[in-house]
Amino acid sequence: MNGIALGGRARLTPRGSGKQEDDSPLVAEPTIVSLTFDDGSSDQYSVRSLLAQHSMRATFYVNSGTVGTPGVMTWDQLSELAADGNEFGGHTVDHVKLTTVSSSEARRQIAADRQALLLHGFTVTDFAYPHGDCNPAVERIVRRCGYSSARRSWGLCPIRQPIAAGVLRSSVVETTPARNLWATRTVESIRAWHTLADLQRTITRAEAAGGGWVTLVFHHVSDHSDRDGYAVSPQIFSGFLDWLERRVAEGTHVRTVREVATGEARPSAIHSPASRRKFADALVPGLLQRPSTESA
Repeated sequence: MNGIALGGRARLTPRGSGKQEDDSPLVAEPTIVSLTFDDGSSDQYSVRSLLAQHSMRATFYVNSGTVGTPGVMTWDQLSELAADGNEFGGHTVDHVKLTTVSSSEARRQIAADRQALLLHGFTVTDFAYPHGDCNPAVERIVRRCGYSSARRSWGLCPIRQPIAAGVLRSSVVETTPARNLWATRTVESIRAWHTLADLQRTITRAEAAGGGWVTLVFHHVSDHSDRDGYAVSPQIFSGFLDWLERRVAEGTHVRTVREVATGEARPSAIHSPASRRKFADALVPGLLQRPSTESA
Protein backbone atom coordinates (compact mmCIF):
# COMPACT_ATOMS: atom_id res chain seq x y z
CA MET A 1 0.00 0.00 0.00
CA ASN A 2 1.49 3.30 -1.08
CA GLY A 3 0.28 5.40 1.84
CA ILE A 4 1.89 8.69 2.76
CA ALA A 5 3.12 9.04 6.29
CA LEU A 6 1.74 12.26 7.69
CA GLY A 7 3.31 13.49 10.89
CA GLY A 8 6.63 13.49 12.65
CA ARG A 9 8.16 14.73 15.86
CA ALA A 10 11.30 16.49 14.69
CA ARG A 11 12.30 19.66 16.50
CA LEU A 12 13.09 22.66 14.29
CA THR A 13 16.52 24.02 15.10
CA PRO A 14 18.64 26.70 13.41
CA ARG A 15 20.50 25.63 10.32
CA GLY A 16 24.08 24.79 11.06
CA SER A 17 23.46 23.92 14.69
CA GLY A 18 24.23 20.28 13.95
CA LYS A 19 21.60 19.29 16.49
CA GLN A 20 18.17 17.72 16.34
CA GLU A 21 16.02 16.99 19.39
CA ASP A 22 15.02 13.41 18.52
CA ASP A 23 15.75 10.69 16.00
CA SER A 24 12.90 11.60 13.64
CA PRO A 25 14.20 12.86 10.28
CA LEU A 26 12.94 16.29 9.28
CA VAL A 27 11.28 15.55 5.97
CA ALA A 28 8.74 17.37 3.87
CA GLU A 29 5.20 16.02 4.15
CA PRO A 30 1.84 17.18 2.86
CA THR A 31 0.24 20.08 4.68
CA ILE A 32 -3.35 19.07 5.37
CA VAL A 33 -5.86 21.84 6.09
CA SER A 34 -9.23 21.16 7.71
CA LEU A 35 -11.84 23.92 7.54
CA THR A 36 -14.20 23.49 10.49
CA PHE A 37 -17.31 25.45 11.50
CA ASP A 38 -18.86 25.41 14.95
CA ASP A 39 -22.47 25.88 16.14
CA GLY A 40 -24.30 25.77 12.78
CA SER A 41 -25.12 29.48 12.55
CA SER A 42 -27.31 30.36 9.58
CA ASP A 43 -24.64 32.55 7.98
CA GLN A 44 -22.42 29.48 7.56
CA TYR A 45 -24.75 28.30 4.80
CA SER A 46 -23.24 31.02 2.60
CA VAL A 47 -20.01 29.04 2.29
CA ARG A 48 -21.77 26.20 0.49
CA SER A 49 -21.32 27.67 -2.97
CA LEU A 50 -17.79 28.86 -2.22
CA LEU A 51 -16.69 25.39 -1.12
CA ALA A 52 -18.31 23.80 -4.17
CA GLN A 53 -16.66 26.28 -6.53
CA HIS A 54 -13.26 25.27 -5.16
CA SER A 55 -14.06 21.54 -4.95
CA MET A 56 -13.41 21.67 -1.22
CA ARG A 57 -15.27 20.15 1.70
CA ALA A 58 -15.51 21.31 5.29
CA THR A 59 -16.53 19.85 8.65
CA PHE A 60 -19.51 21.39 10.45
CA TYR A 61 -19.99 20.71 14.17
CA VAL A 62 -23.65 21.08 15.07
CA ASN A 63 -25.67 21.52 18.25
CA SER A 64 -28.71 19.41 17.36
CA GLY A 65 -30.93 21.06 19.96
CA THR A 66 -30.72 24.45 18.26
CA VAL A 67 -31.08 23.42 14.60
CA GLY A 68 -33.84 25.45 12.94
CA THR A 69 -34.06 28.05 15.68
CA PRO A 70 -33.52 31.75 14.81
CA GLY A 71 -30.00 32.32 13.55
CA VAL A 72 -29.23 28.61 13.11
CA MET A 73 -29.30 26.50 9.94
CA THR A 74 -32.26 24.22 9.29
CA TRP A 75 -32.10 20.45 8.83
CA ASP A 76 -32.78 20.93 5.12
CA GLN A 77 -29.79 23.28 4.82
CA LEU A 78 -27.59 20.83 6.68
CA SER A 79 -28.71 18.06 4.34
CA GLU A 80 -27.84 20.16 1.31
CA LEU A 81 -24.35 20.78 2.67
CA ALA A 82 -23.98 17.06 3.36
CA ALA A 83 -25.06 16.22 -0.17
CA ASP A 84 -22.08 18.25 -1.39
CA GLY A 85 -19.74 15.98 0.58
CA ASN A 86 -19.30 18.15 3.64
CA GLU A 87 -18.93 16.39 6.98
CA PHE A 88 -21.11 16.84 10.07
CA GLY A 89 -19.95 16.19 13.59
CA GLY A 90 -21.31 16.44 17.11
CA HIS A 91 -21.06 19.49 19.37
CA THR A 92 -23.51 18.56 22.17
CA VAL A 93 -27.26 19.17 22.19
CA ASP A 94 -27.13 22.62 23.80
CA HIS A 95 -23.51 23.81 23.52
CA VAL A 96 -22.74 23.16 27.18
CA LYS A 97 -19.30 23.43 28.72
CA LEU A 98 -18.82 19.76 29.45
CA THR A 99 -16.41 20.09 32.36
CA THR A 100 -18.98 22.08 34.34
CA VAL A 101 -21.84 19.53 34.27
CA SER A 102 -22.26 16.10 35.83
CA SER A 103 -20.91 13.06 34.02
CA SER A 104 -24.47 11.87 33.37
CA GLU A 105 -25.43 15.20 31.81
CA ALA A 106 -22.25 15.27 29.76
CA ARG A 107 -23.06 11.80 28.50
CA ARG A 108 -26.62 12.83 27.62
CA GLN A 109 -25.46 15.96 25.79
CA ILE A 110 -22.92 14.01 23.73
CA ALA A 111 -24.92 10.84 23.05
CA ALA A 112 -28.28 12.49 22.31
CA ASP A 113 -26.64 14.97 19.96
CA ARG A 114 -24.98 12.20 17.98
CA GLN A 115 -28.19 10.18 17.88
CA ALA A 116 -30.17 13.14 16.53
CA LEU A 117 -27.64 13.68 13.74
CA LEU A 118 -27.64 9.97 12.88
CA LEU A 119 -31.43 9.92 12.73
CA HIS A 120 -31.30 12.73 10.15
CA GLY A 121 -29.10 10.60 7.94
CA PHE A 122 -25.66 12.03 8.69
CA THR A 123 -22.52 9.97 9.16
CA VAL A 124 -21.23 11.20 12.51
CA THR A 125 -17.71 10.18 13.55
CA ASP A 126 -16.08 13.34 14.91
CA PHE A 127 -16.82 15.65 17.83
CA ALA A 128 -15.86 19.19 18.86
CA TYR A 129 -15.86 20.29 22.49
CA PRO A 130 -17.93 23.46 23.07
CA HIS A 131 -15.50 26.23 24.02
CA GLY A 132 -12.72 23.71 23.33
CA ASP A 133 -13.15 22.59 26.94
CA CYS A 134 -12.32 19.02 27.89
CA ASN A 135 -10.59 16.76 30.39
CA PRO A 136 -9.75 13.03 30.44
CA ALA A 137 -13.15 12.09 31.90
CA VAL A 138 -15.01 13.96 29.15
CA GLU A 139 -12.71 12.48 26.51
CA ARG A 140 -13.63 8.97 27.71
CA ILE A 141 -17.35 9.77 27.43
CA VAL A 142 -16.89 11.02 23.85
CA ARG A 143 -15.06 7.85 22.93
CA ARG A 144 -17.71 5.61 24.51
CA CYS A 145 -20.44 7.44 22.62
CA GLY A 146 -19.05 6.10 19.35
CA TYR A 147 -16.86 8.92 18.09
CA SER A 148 -13.52 8.41 16.34
CA SER A 149 -11.98 11.77 17.21
CA ALA A 150 -12.63 14.93 19.19
CA ARG A 151 -11.35 18.45 18.58
CA ARG A 152 -10.33 21.30 20.86
CA SER A 153 -10.33 24.90 19.60
CA TRP A 154 -6.78 25.70 20.72
CA GLY A 155 -3.39 24.08 21.28
CA LEU A 156 -1.20 25.32 18.42
CA CYS A 157 0.77 28.57 18.30
CA PRO A 158 -1.41 31.70 18.19
CA ILE A 159 -1.98 33.02 14.70
CA ARG A 160 0.04 36.19 15.14
CA GLN A 161 2.81 34.75 17.31
CA PRO A 162 6.20 35.10 15.60
CA ILE A 163 7.70 31.73 14.72
CA ALA A 164 11.44 31.73 15.22
CA ALA A 165 14.14 29.12 14.71
CA GLY A 166 14.20 26.52 17.43
CA VAL A 167 10.44 26.14 17.92
CA LEU A 168 8.88 22.70 18.11
CA ARG A 169 7.33 21.52 14.90
CA SER A 170 4.48 20.12 16.98
CA SER A 171 3.61 23.63 18.16
CA VAL A 172 2.84 24.68 14.57
CA VAL A 173 0.98 21.60 13.28
CA GLU A 174 -0.91 18.64 14.64
CA THR A 175 0.61 15.31 13.75
CA THR A 176 -1.22 12.75 11.65
CA PRO A 177 -2.28 10.53 13.18
CA ALA A 178 -2.86 13.00 16.01
CA ARG A 179 -0.93 12.30 19.18
CA ASN A 180 -4.26 12.39 21.03
CA LEU A 181 -7.27 11.76 18.81
CA TRP A 182 -9.58 12.77 21.68
CA ALA A 183 -8.10 16.26 21.99
CA THR A 184 -6.78 17.24 18.57
CA ARG A 185 -5.22 20.68 18.50
CA THR A 186 -6.07 23.70 16.37
CA VAL A 187 -5.00 27.30 16.06
CA GLU A 188 -7.19 29.71 17.99
CA SER A 189 -10.71 30.36 16.68
CA ILE A 190 -10.75 32.84 13.81
CA ARG A 191 -11.90 36.30 14.92
CA ALA A 192 -13.11 39.40 13.08
CA TRP A 193 -9.72 41.09 13.46
CA HIS A 194 -7.79 38.30 11.73
CA THR A 195 -6.80 39.30 8.22
CA LEU A 196 -6.40 37.25 5.07
CA ALA A 197 -2.65 37.44 5.62
CA ASP A 198 -3.13 36.01 9.12
CA LEU A 199 -5.01 33.01 7.72
CA GLN A 200 -2.40 32.49 5.05
CA ARG A 201 0.48 32.47 7.50
CA THR A 202 -1.09 29.66 9.55
CA ILE A 203 -0.60 27.58 6.41
CA THR A 204 2.74 28.91 5.20
CA ARG A 205 4.36 28.36 8.58
CA ALA A 206 3.09 24.77 8.52
CA GLU A 207 4.51 24.30 5.04
CA ALA A 208 7.80 25.78 6.21
CA ALA A 209 7.87 23.45 9.20
CA GLY A 210 7.75 20.43 6.91
CA GLY A 211 4.01 19.86 6.77
CA GLY A 212 1.37 18.35 9.04
CA TRP A 213 -2.26 18.96 9.96
CA VAL A 214 -3.69 22.46 10.46
CA THR A 215 -7.30 22.74 11.61
CA LEU A 216 -8.97 26.15 11.40
CA VAL A 217 -12.03 26.94 13.52
CA PHE A 218 -14.68 29.33 12.16
CA HIS A 219 -17.95 30.47 13.69
CA HIS A 220 -19.95 33.23 11.99
CA VAL A 221 -19.35 34.02 8.33
CA SER A 222 -20.38 37.64 8.32
CA ASP A 223 -19.16 41.22 8.28
CA HIS A 224 -20.82 41.55 11.68
CA SER A 225 -19.34 39.50 14.51
CA ASP A 226 -20.80 38.58 17.87
CA ARG A 227 -19.63 40.43 20.97
CA ASP A 228 -16.54 38.21 21.22
CA GLY A 229 -15.53 38.75 17.61
CA TYR A 230 -16.12 35.18 16.41
CA ALA A 231 -16.55 35.86 12.71
CA VAL A 232 -14.79 35.88 9.38
CA SER A 233 -15.97 38.16 6.59
CA PRO A 234 -17.26 36.43 3.42
CA GLN A 235 -14.68 38.37 1.41
CA ILE A 236 -11.76 37.13 3.50
CA PHE A 237 -13.04 33.56 3.49
CA SER A 238 -13.53 33.61 -0.28
CA GLY A 239 -10.06 35.06 -0.79
CA PHE A 240 -8.62 32.41 1.51
CA LEU A 241 -10.19 29.60 -0.54
CA ASP A 242 -8.84 31.17 -3.75
CA TRP A 243 -5.39 31.21 -2.19
CA LEU A 244 -5.67 27.68 -0.74
CA GLU A 245 -6.61 26.29 -4.14
CA ARG A 246 -3.27 27.49 -5.48
CA ARG A 247 -1.33 25.91 -2.59
CA VAL A 248 -1.81 22.45 -4.08
CA ALA A 249 1.40 23.18 -5.99
CA GLU A 250 3.14 23.43 -2.60
CA GLY A 251 1.78 20.06 -1.44
CA THR A 252 -1.09 21.59 0.57
CA HIS A 253 -4.52 19.96 0.51
CA VAL A 254 -7.91 20.59 2.11
CA ARG A 255 -9.49 17.56 3.78
CA THR A 256 -12.33 16.98 6.22
CA VAL A 257 -11.59 15.97 9.78
CA ARG A 258 -12.94 12.48 9.10
CA GLU A 259 -10.58 12.01 6.19
CA VAL A 260 -7.60 12.92 8.35
CA ALA A 261 -8.67 11.13 11.54
CA THR A 262 -9.42 7.89 9.69
CA GLY A 263 -6.27 8.04 7.59
CA GLU A 264 -8.15 8.55 4.33
CA ALA A 265 -6.17 11.72 3.53
CA ARG A 266 -3.46 10.36 1.29
CA PRO A 267 -2.65 13.10 -1.25
CA SER A 268 -0.20 11.93 -3.87
CA ALA A 269 1.56 15.24 -4.47
CA ILE A 270 4.33 15.98 -1.98
CA HIS A 271 6.42 19.06 -2.47
CA SER A 272 10.15 18.45 -2.53
CA PRO A 273 12.27 19.08 0.58
CA ALA A 274 14.41 21.51 -1.39
CA SER A 275 11.43 23.63 -2.36
CA ARG A 276 10.05 23.57 1.17
CA ARG A 277 13.45 24.63 2.47
CA LYS A 278 13.43 27.60 0.07
CA PHE A 279 9.94 28.43 1.29
CA ALA A 280 11.07 28.21 4.92
CA ASP A 281 13.98 30.57 4.31
CA ALA A 282 11.56 33.14 2.90
CA LEU A 283 9.37 32.88 6.00
CA VAL A 284 11.95 32.68 8.79
CA PRO A 285 15.67 32.52 7.91
CA GLY A 286 17.14 29.26 9.13
CA LEU A 287 13.83 27.78 10.26
CA LEU A 288 14.55 24.39 8.76
CA GLN A 289 17.81 22.64 9.46
CA ARG A 290 19.49 20.75 6.70
CA PRO A 291 19.87 17.07 7.67
CA SER A 292 23.15 16.63 9.49
CA THR A 293 25.83 14.55 7.78
CA GLU A 294 27.70 14.00 11.04
CA SER A 295 27.78 10.52 12.55
CA ALA A 296 25.82 9.93 15.72
